[in-house]
Amino acid sequence: MLAILYEGNVHTYRVIHTDGRQHSADPNPTWMGESVGHWEGDTLVVDVIAMNDKTWLDTAGHVHSDALHVIERYTRVPTRTRLSTNSRSTIRRRIRSSGARRTRWWRIRTGI
Repeated sequence: MLAILYEGNVHTYRVIHTDGRQHSADPNPTWMGESVGHWEGDTLVVDVIAMNDKTWLDTAGHVHSDALHVIERYTRVPTRTRLSTNSRSTIRRRIRSSGARRTRWWRIRTGI
């Protein structure tokens, strides 16, 4: 299991199960959805479903339905100073679309 703490203005967390389990048969939609992950070499692949329709896809406020399905790929780049994320979103039913997003996080050394 991997837990991610979000320290923005919401102070919440997300759990990614990495024990080989499958998604629940009928998951209850939540803000963070249901995440299951597995490793493909040095990349953590996370499959996310069951997000409620109260969140946005981005900071521009693009909406989605509760049928959102996201595949995220987390890879630490060779310089070991940043984490690269690629995600593919698919929305079925009410809004028919798909898209991709790439994010990079930089490692900040704090002396700890």
